[in-house]
Amino acid sequence: MLPNERTTRDVVAAAPGVVEGLIVAPDRESARPLVDFLRAEGVNVQVVNAVELGFEEALLHRPNVVIIDERAAWICAKGSKPTPELTFSP
Repeated sequence: MLPNERTTRDVVAAAPGVVEGLIVAPDRESARPLVDFLRAEGVNVQVVNAVELGFEEALLHRPNVVIIDERAAWICAKGSKPTPELTFSP
């Protein structure tokens, strides 16, 4: 920092009052440890069980934190199959 530069509280970004989180997990039981941890840290958490639902939720509600479990399912349109570039392999 140059000698004539100062950091004051009024130029520092304030922390958000409410932190929203989104977890995409295959089921609620696998998400429970993360939900418990995030809630203990004061984060409002929502859980969905499919990747597409997670994307939709993220676009609608703009969470601050998104955690995606790679085991979560992809939902496909009727009669379609997941494309290889959209599937995850552990």
